Amino acid sequence: MRILNRISEHVRIVAFYIVFGIIWFLLIEVVLIKFTQNPELKMNLESYGFLFFIIFTAMFLYYERKGSVHRQILTEQRFRAMADFTYDWEYWLGPDGYFNYISPSCERVTGYTAQEFSKDLALIESIIHPEDKERVLQHFSREPLGEEMNSMEFRIITRSGKERWIGHVCRRVSDQSGRSLGTRVSNRDITSRKHYEEQERVHIEELAQADKMITLGTLVSGVAHEINNPTNFITLNTPLLREMWVGAQPVLDSYFKERGEFYVGRFKYSVLRERMEELLDGVTEGANRIMHIVKNLKDFSRPDPSDMNEKVDVNLAAENAIVLLANPIKKRTAHFQVKYGKHLPEVIGSAQKLEQVIINLIQNALEALPDKEKGVQVATHYDKIKGVIILTIRDQGSGIPRELLPRIKDPFFTSKRTRGGIGLGLSIAERILKSYDAELKFSSKVNRGTTVRVILKVPR
Repeated sequence: MRILNRISEHVRIVAFYIVFGIIWFLLIEVVLIKFTQNPELKMNLESYGFLFFIIFTAMFLYYERKGSVHRQILTEQRFRAMADFTYDWEYWLGPDGYFNYISPSCERVTGYTAQEFSKDLALIESIIHPEDKERVLQHFSREPLGEEMNSMEFRIITRSGKERWIGHVCRRVSDQSGRSLGTRVSNRDITSRKHYEEQERVHIEELAQADKMITLGTLVSGVAHEINNPTNFITLNTPLLREMWVGAQPVLDSYFKERGEFYVGRFKYSVLRERMEELLDGVTEGANRIMHIVKNLKDFSRPDPSDMNEKVDVNLAAENAIVLLANPIKKRTAHFQVKYGKHLPEVIGSAQKLEQVIINLIQNALEALPDKEKGVQVATHYDKIKGVIILTIRDQGSGIPRELLPRIKDPFFTSKRTRGGIGLGLSIAERILKSYDAELKFSSKVNRGTTVRVILKVPR
């Protein structure tokens, strides 16, 4: 642009010389010399005419140049004001890889000044989030073609250590001859938008989960009815079988004394006589367990209560959660321990929601285990002095790096949250516990395991 301005300025000067020269020739050579009768004046005009021409030309060039500089300063001020006061982080990267311009707003976005970026060309690369760096550098290595606009989104780490999302747009710039002048870039801070999008995604997932729970509740109600009927047959008929066995046992004992060993079905009578009570007890216990599981499933899948004024037994909530997780526990570990505190007071809230939290935390602990020889411990404890109930879930899993601990409850944290016992439902668990005015605390060591503490306040 500056080259074009200079060319047009030179054209104006040459045009001025031609026009002024013609006018001067007509004025001096034709008019004055022709009509001047004074020989001395005519001689002076012929001698000093060219000098007058030079003086007038110099005066014109001086004022023209002064006006041109003034116009250039005004133009530069206007463009500088537009560029320097832009809200987005703008910069122009020349063909040589150096910055021709960086807007001061880069400091608002990144925490680093334009001077720092100009002095350290590697700074812009160093602040790119490690997980996005390879993708961004590949983008930077491809110069935009023609008037094509290239865009992408990535994260940076600011000077203060905060993570921010950047909406990046770049395009190639060139002069009128098509010669490349480098790349023009605009970076916008879109962190708030990404947060809103993530909130919307989490909300949609929660709605989908709620819909699944409604469907599950309907399904469980129907299945529970079908399961309860045969289970009732078992629980009602087992005492009758026990009575029949008690009545038939003397007769069978007498026969055994007279005739010796005999078989009842596939069992020797001597073995059956010792185990019959145990077998009947097993049938009764199995039927009771089925009824307990069905009850827990129905309670867990019923619609959420609208209030949080329910009296909740923390031990019972933990026990119900463990019953529902019986199969995953058997698959994941051979060392699952539970220790319930005695004489725990009740807390106020929703038993169903507390069970949901406990299930999530135990699932995460199980998923963190590398093999079945590693264990999980669940314990409850009442601290009378502080007036709180502490539910502790400790696993011997892979653990969480120290630098990630402050961020694990962040719903926008994109790393794998199942690592070290932290799952995708953790942000939901955090919100549920807030309704209890409860705390969720973590401690962890890499390759040693993670400990989660749910601290519930006891009403006074």
